[in-house]
Amino acid sequence: MSERCTTPVTRADIEGGLRALGLQAGDVVEAHSSLSRFGWVEGGAATVVDALMRVVGEEGTIVMSAYPVSKPLPLSDAERAAGLHAKVRIYGPEYDGPTGMGVIADEFRSRPGTVLGTGLHRVAAWGRERERMRKGYAELLAADGWALLLGVDI
Repeated sequence: MSERCTTPVTRADIEGGLRALGLQAGDVVEAHSSLSRFGWVEGGAATVVDALMRVVGEEGTIVMSAYPVSKPLPLSDAERAAGLHAKVRIYGPEYDGPTGMGVIADEFRSRPGTVLGTGLHRVAAWGRERERMRKGYAELLAADGWALLLGVDI
């Protein structure tokens, strides 16, 4: 049994960690994240988004997945036997509620100045290059942007 964290992670802690990784003002970064992997974050998902925005600054750009899909749904025995590992519900293009992308991505998507792309594999983008980056991940690659994994893998 693991001990429960009693010391909160603060915005300053997250900012320091991001800077230690080499992230700085003006960078273009795609972030994938899991709030629960941080432990207890003072202020929750909003604190993580605030830290990213403060480190990258408005002269930089942040991109996060904003797929209109549900959190993973339970699998039946038949689905597991057929080799399925996960399933989700796909929502319509106008869906604006909680998604399977996680609370940090959902918080980011709701921020003023954040724009939303289109389609099933849409992204949300904020910062100087937001209009370009809302077109999708190909733009991030063309800009030689960072991929930042915070408590998740791909």
